[in-house]
Amino acid sequence: MKKAVQLPQYSDTKPFTPPDGVSIVSIDKATNLLADAACPDDYDAAFLNGTAPTDTCDHPPDHRNLFQKIFGLGKPPN
Repeated sequence: MKKAVQLPQYSDTKPFTPPDGVSIVSIDKATNLLADAACPDDYDAAFLNGTAPTDTCDHPPDHRNLFQKIFGLGKPPN
C-alpha cells in the first residue's frame, strides 16, 4: 500500500473512518493482544464490534487445561 499511494492515481488517500459496527483498537505486535502502556510496540487494527481481543499484552490469558492448572503443570502466564 505504501508503494501504491506513491502512484498518481492513488495519491489522494484520506484517513480511514470506520463504518458503524467497526472499532479501531491498538494491538501489541508481539502478542496480538490489546496494547497498553506496558506494550509500546503496537499497531492499529479494525475489528467488528465485539470481536477485538479482550486481554491486554501485559496480562495474557492462561491457556493451560484444567488438569495443568490444578496440579501446577506447564508454564503459567507471566
